[in-house]
Amino acid sequence: MEHYSLLILMGVYIQIIGFDGTNSGSNPQGSLILSGSSLYGLTKQGGAYGYGVIFQINTDGSGYTKILDFDNTNNGGNPEGSLIISGSTLYGMTEQGGAIGYGVIFQINTDGSGFSKLLDLITQ
Repeated sequence: MEHYSLLILMGVYIQIIGFDGTNSGSNPQGSLILSGSSLYGLTKQGGAYGYGVIFQINTDGSGYTKILDFDNTNNGGNPEGSLIISGSTLYGMTEQGGAIGYGVIFQINTDGSGFSKLLDLITQ
């Protein structure tokens, strides 16, 4: 079971989440981003379809929420890199899926609404 740890005072780490595959994703990807008292992140695998998730969790380890299950078709699959945030909108990309199969660049609101593919990636 993978987990993220949070560094607190005096060099003590605490586990704030354990990823279990289907429910919370697996193989955490990239860095966490902080907005207020919430952390946002990605898993490369797991979730309902096996292609990763976007999640939110409070900095104290409470309130885990799966924001999106990647399905490898409509919204891409196997996210790569880290999310970025502007206001209440998260941006990221996947390495697979989308209309052509080479991934997508996407945006989604921090509450899970408003998912939009900005670009279906292609190769040259």
